[in-house]
Amino acid sequence: MDIKERIRRSPPRTPEAARAPGHPRGRKGRVAALPLSVAALLASGVLLLLLAGGSAARRGGQFPDADPATRLSADDRGDGDLHGLHQARPHDDFPINQFKSFSIGSPESYGNMLKTKDIGSDGSFKGPKPGFIYLHLAHDYDDYDKLFFCEYSQQHLQGIPWLILRSDNYFVPSLFLMPAYQEELMRLFPQKDTVFHHLGRYLFHPTNVVWGLITRYYDSYLARADEKLGVQIRVFDSKTGPFQHVLDQVLSCTLKENLLPEVNAQQPIVSTRNVRSKVVLITSLNSGYYERIRNMYWEHPTTNGEIISFHQPSHEEHQDSDKKMHNMKAWAEIYLLSLSDVMVTSAWSTFGYVAQGLSGMKTWLMFKPENRTAPNPPCRQVMSMEPCFHAPPFYDCKARRGADTGKLVPHVRHCEDMSWGLKLVDADEW
Repeated sequence: MDIKERIRRSPPRTPEAARAPGHPRGRKGRVAALPLSVAALLASGVLLLLLAGGSAARRGGQFPDADPATRLSADDRGDGDLHGLHQARPHDDFPINQFKSFSIGSPESYGNMLKTKDIGSDGSFKGPKPGFIYLHLAHDYDDYDKLFFCEYSQQHLQGIPWLILRSDNYFVPSLFLMPAYQEELMRLFPQKDTVFHHLGRYLFHPTNVVWGLITRYYDSYLARADEKLGVQIRVFDSKTGPFQHVLDQVLSCTLKENLLPEVNAQQPIVSTRNVRSKVVLITSLNSGYYERIRNMYWEHPTTNGEIISFHQPSHEEHQDSDKKMHNMKAWAEIYLLSLSDVMVTSAWSTFGYVAQGLSGMKTWLMFKPENRTAPNPPCRQVMSMEPCFHAPPFYDCKARRGADTGKLVPHVRHCEDMSWGLKLVDADEW
């Protein structure tokens, strides 16, 4: 898709278009910035997925008005202006000024208050009702923290003026398992596998610096090709590579699924008249995969005569999330990937999940290698464009016992790349 057409088709940035309906119960409390029913969606969609837990230096420069000193506010009707994320307003009665001290051990957390019985099973408080409660929903949360996803916990939290939420999880699938939010969620997202896509397109607006990185690269290397293939390579290994098994997996996936043509090792020249051009955008911390695939297609013609060029914007070698430019380049490359016509992504990777969600495509997902061996099959097309919730609760709140939460409703299923994870699919029956 042409970048100008992509911009034209982006959701309008107007308060009317961005405003989401409030909770049907008319919640009065606030979640650090947003009403609970919508805040969890935003937090787990794209906002906290990339920004939560980061320092001001890490957040700055990537998104408009990413200033930790500002906070979102919402009026008491439970409405929340999604674009307020870029026009945040301090609130006079906000109870704290420092977020860094919150963690799984914080006594103000809902899980710890349940554990110490400061909150009873009926939602009553041992002492005075607190002015705020901290919700620890990060990857290291425990079983008490996970009770947040039970409907009775939502009722306990209704009277709390402020909820401070911290998460690096995309926990939208568990919200779709909560009966209290079913009606609102179905109204907001009638096509259930587009939650991340819509929230991401509304919320992820690059700063001018990042937009410059995106447009200059796109116009220089990608815009004129007949087809754009994005390949995102993420390797979870203590050594930097490149690894032969990863290269084998990338080639096996792209060739088997006809995303790239075979090369002709027998003939030095193949007729290229009236053929399409294809550009391949590779993103990886390591440049070795790009160089070896590029050389393969430089040294040999394709069997169908197709003209293919390869490009890799950066190769940082190591992930360094404390560096501002490192993060800005990562965000630019995520966006560039999302402009592809076809995409291949890596298992377990937030980088790939976000690019996939923004693109609105069902990408080809490369499975995580085990024992440095390329998996067979190397990849498969995903069930939906939604990211995977890596650390979901396995608990039936009504029965109050363990349960496989990937088998409760047809639209919440286990992920392709993580057997215990959950993801949304657009299905109403098994």
